[in-house]
Amino acid sequence: MTTNMQQGTILDVLKKKMRQTKEEMEKYKDECEEYHKRLQVEIMRREEAESEVAALNRRIQLLEEDLERSEERLATATAKLAEASQAADESERIRKALENRTNMEDDRVAILEAQLSQAKLIAEESDKKYEEVLENRSLADEERMDALENQLKEARFLAEEADKKYDEVARKLAMVEADLERAEERAEAGESAILTMMYVCTRYFCLECVFRGVGYYQPIDMCGIGKFSFSDMHRITPELLAVARKLVLMETDLERAEERAEQSECKIVELEEELRVVGNNLKSLEVSEEKANQREEEYKNQIKTLTTRLKEATQREETYEGQVKLLDAQLKEVCLKEFGCSRSRYLVRYTLYIICANVWAMASRDHVEDKIHSLTQKLTQAEARAEFAERSVQKLQKEVDRLEDDLINEKEKLNGIADDIDDTVVELIPGIDMTSRQVEAARLALEKKKNAPPPPPPKEKTPPPPKEKTPPPPPKEKTPPPPPPKEPTPPPPKEPTPPPKEPTPPPKEPTPPPTEPTPAE
Repeated sequence: MTTNMQQGTILDVLKKKMRQTKEEMEKYKDECEEYHKRLQVEIMRREEAESEVAALNRRIQLLEEDLERSEERLATATAKLAEASQAADESERIRKALENRTNMEDDRVAILEAQLSQAKLIAEESDKKYEEVLENRSLADEERMDALENQLKEARFLAEEADKKYDEVARKLAMVEADLERAEERAEAGESAILTMMYVCTRYFCLECVFRGVGYYQPIDMCGIGKFSFSDMHRITPELLAVARKLVLMETDLERAEERAEQSECKIVELEEELRVVGNNLKSLEVSEEKANQREEEYKNQIKTLTTRLKEATQREETYEGQVKLLDAQLKEVCLKEFGCSRSRYLVRYTLYIICANVWAMASRDHVEDKIHSLTQKLTQAEARAEFAERSVQKLQKEVDRLEDDLINEKEKLNGIADDIDDTVVELIPGIDMTSRQVEAARLALEKKKNAPPPPPPKEKTPPPPKEKTPPPPPKEKTPPPPPPKEPTPPPPKEPTPPPKEPTPPPKEPTPPPTEPTPAE
């Protein structure tokens, strides 16, 4: 009887264990289905993340194309600056030639002044003797000189009017150019502001999507600690507490990675704004170079006109010198033939006339030299601006490369964190023997098999394996039954504390949905 009773008790115990195992099997099946659904959701999210990564790669290609265009523009600007430097060298050569010519003319003027001083001495000596004889001749000469002076006054008046008209036209042109520059700057400022706002918004969204797609929200979706580990409080062990602590540490690491990513985003936005500013500066430099070329052509035309005026002035000087020589010869003849003392007035007026002519010639030369000097200053300023733009572009390129390297490092760190989280999930959940990447590889293999036309029968064979794989874990989980004798121990009151910490992460999930609809738009 005792043996029969023992056998009956053993059978009852076995029946109870069988019932428990059946219940556990049903629970594990439900949990496997839930995990399968979650895996499908993660697969969808991974696909979205891949699409977003492709969009970011396209964006990077566009940025590289923009950089190449800016480099081409810099090359054209340098070529134009070289041409401008050549033109400046030519203008300097012309200036040196004009300076040499002016020096020669100054030497001639000095010789003429020496001759005049000698003539004055001779005239002073002859005036004492020949004043009475030359009174009539001097009156005629005075009339001729008055006529010449009137002609000179008229010529000076016409020259002054022409200079005034030229100054007015130049002032009007400067005002019109200033108005055009202001209008262009306003238009460029408005366009750049709109573009920066649109670009910053899209950039911020894309970076958020990248971090979310890389695995920022995987721990919350995959762990499921709130549903699995606390369904039966008597099965909680110290190992689960250690895993929970690991998860908390991983969450802190993820938050730090998010902060670093936000900092890198801010730096990237600043660099992009600086690149746009540099592009606008390059455009303004190109416009200023075109205007400088136009002004150079205008100044060249002005120099040509001034050179023609100088030639005319030299011709007039030569004619006047010939007249002076004739008058000197006549005076010498008169001095030899007759005596008088009225020649002083004639000499005074003649000297005044020569001084006025020399002053007018020197003023015209000074005006030309001032214009050439202003042109050289403008060219030097344009060269300095171009050099500054090149340096700034080089600095920005270095910073962009550095930030790209930082982004790559952060992505690698996030991938490592995601792998660690997958490993922890595999350790926590005995029903899952594969990481997220292995699941993706299996999904890709299944898709290839489905897309292949010949093997429709293997499609029917492929689904059963996962169903066959799910039941085997319960036998492996027969190890947890030993803990029930440990249930009377006091750890259960200490372990209920983690639930408030673990359910806290789920509220982070509802935040991304508002950002997800933006790419669809």
